Amino acid sequence: MDWDAEIQRAEKFQQFAITQGKAVYRRYKDDRRDRSSLIGNNLKRINLFYSNVQTIKQGLFNSLPTPDVSRLQRGDFDDDASRVAATILQRALNVEVQTCVAFKEALESAILDRLVPGIGQVWIRFDMDEVSNGDDPSAETQVVPGSERLYVDTVYWEDFLYEPARCWSKVTWVARKLAMTKEEIVESWGEDACTKLEAYKNKDSDITPKQITDGKYLVYEIWDKATKTVIHTAKGLKEPLDEKPDPYNLKDFFPCPEPLIANVTSTAYIQSADFYIAQDQYNQLDQLYARISLIIEAIKVAGLYDGQQTQTIGRMLEGQENILIPVDNWVMYAEAGGAKGLIDWYPVEQVATVLQLLQAQFEAIKASLYEVTGMSDITRGVSNQYETAKAQEIKAGFASVRMNGYSRDVALFASQILMIMGEIITQLYGDERLKVVVGTLPEPDMALVPQALEILRNDFVSGCRIQVKADTLIQADWALEKGQRTELMQVISQFLQQAVGAIEQVPEIAPLLIGMLKFTIVGYKGSAEIEGQLDTILDGLVKKALEPPAPPEPTPEEKKMQAEMQMEQQKMQMEQQAKQADFQMKQQQAYMDAQTKETQAQSDLQMAQEYHAMEMKKMEMELMYKEKEFELKEREMNLKLQMAEQQMLAKVKESAMQLEMKQVEGAQNLSMNAQQNEQQVEQSRENHEQQLEQSEESNDI
Repeated sequence: MDWDAEIQRAEKFQQFAITQGKAVYRRYKDDRRDRSSLIGNNLKRINLFYSNVQTIKQGLFNSLPTPDVSRLQRGDFDDDASRVAATILQRALNVEVQTCVAFKEALESAILDRLVPGIGQVWIRFDMDEVSNGDDPSAETQVVPGSERLYVDTVYWEDFLYEPARCWSKVTWVARKLAMTKEEIVESWGEDACTKLEAYKNKDSDITPKQITDGKYLVYEIWDKATKTVIHTAKGLKEPLDEKPDPYNLKDFFPCPEPLIANVTSTAYIQSADFYIAQDQYNQLDQLYARISLIIEAIKVAGLYDGQQTQTIGRMLEGQENILIPVDNWVMYAEAGGAKGLIDWYPVEQVATVLQLLQAQFEAIKASLYEVTGMSDITRGVSNQYETAKAQEIKAGFASVRMNGYSRDVALFASQILMIMGEIITQLYGDERLKVVVGTLPEPDMALVPQALEILRNDFVSGCRIQVKADTLIQADWALEKGQRTELMQVISQFLQQAVGAIEQVPEIAPLLIGMLKFTIVGYKGSAEIEGQLDTILDGLVKKALEPPAPPEPTPEEKKMQAEMQMEQQKMQMEQQAKQADFQMKQQQAYMDAQTKETQAQSDLQMAQEYHAMEMKKMEMELMYKEKEFELKEREMNLKLQMAEQQMLAKVKESAMQLEMKQVEGAQNLSMNAQQNEQQVEQSRENHEQQLEQSEESNDI
């Protein structure tokens, strides 16, 4: 963004209002240099504008504001942690208001600028002490714990700039002019910055003394909401001196509240000084007062008399009292009409009549002025029907609809200042600094401090209400505060007296009654300081009320009977215990015997089972061995049988061959051989059967 063009656009937007504001400031200070007037500069005037401004200013601000921090959901009186968080923030703001550098000066200047040129503003600034780690200047610095602090700077009304807009909500950037020395420029941006800014040194103002701005450089500090950046620049620079990200993380970004501004219309968000609303009446009063002063100087005892009557008329006008002057020729003196015929007085009656007319006109114009400015409401002491009786007592001579408008604007302005301070405190103050400014809380609340501090860090300000009531800005009324506290004590005591009787009759109603009392207490100013202690006591009352009632105190006879019954019960209990113990011993012994027998039986059964299992396993192994052995023998016999068969087949083949070869030898030899072979085969079979029988017999054995 071209900030040089933006600055020029904003200054052109405010140029006419600033010119008017300068003229009004001269009128306020009764500075008659270069002041044109139809009646001349050497005549007397009456500065009613100064008087009116001072009257309104004293009615708006006479003491430092008292912040009131409360939860938005005030009915949630069981949320003790949030209540303690609100108390911590309220105490911190109270301390900052009392100790913050130039807070009172800045607020007074803003109110005066609102009443005279028409716009007033302040600037909230955060700072803390830092120390470097070691001798290396490039090393990171560390914050000194507990050194956090706030400043509320006065912004001269001509030095405040903002984006031209129709209303404040549409403004996206604000700026202030800083008159900085060469040393401050070098410390912030180096030697090169001084060279760049040499042509843009601060120019003398029409109403600011030259000694204040002489030799200083004019730098613009701009806060741009659109980009969340802070820019330092000067007129004519193509590039700004620096651009930094948002340092405070404020909800509305700007480090300043909406300005105190006079007579804004929907056409443009620009101030119009109150003086110009009634400038004709002020000028007419100046003219009338000058004429009245001239006529008063003209009213004097003067006249003409006969020079021959020096001895009589002259001696009479010498001013002596209780004296009789002799007349030599009384007859001639009487014929001439006496002293009346010898003296011609100055016509002071006509001048006095003109003076009376001028004074009447002066009072009429003054009444018209008061109607226009609202001062008539203030002098009449008209009250506002919406105010409480206590507030009407405070504003008995000043309460009016128009004055209340001023008061509401200033109270809202102070509330917005404290809202910004509250956001900075919750986000940038360390726990150590908060504990210092808060001090010691009531004992029930001290246990909630860690949880309350955590709530404060979690955007607590957006969920609470920080406001300054108008009556805290005027002279403090200790009688009012005392009356409020006395009223609170009366409410608590009267309610408890009535509630205790109701709770005794119907204990179930205790939570409702205690909740009603808590709801009532929350509405009283300053009740948060004792709310924790009251909660502890009231919760104890509810718990006690819901407990079952204690039995009535017995009579001596009942006590004696109770004692005898207790002794008899104890005796019966002892006998019962003895019988029960004997039964338990017998039962335990029987159980132990049964357990022993069962254990023995189980042991015998287990041993028998193990022995039987072993025997069975042994038999299985023997059977397996026999089966294996039989299989081997069977295989052996099969092999032998196969061999015998093979041998027999071989012999048969051999015999067949021999038979075939000896067929020629004759039929007898063949048959004989055949018989022999058959015998041999039969013999082999018999042998084989015998071997099988022997094998089976051996297996049976």
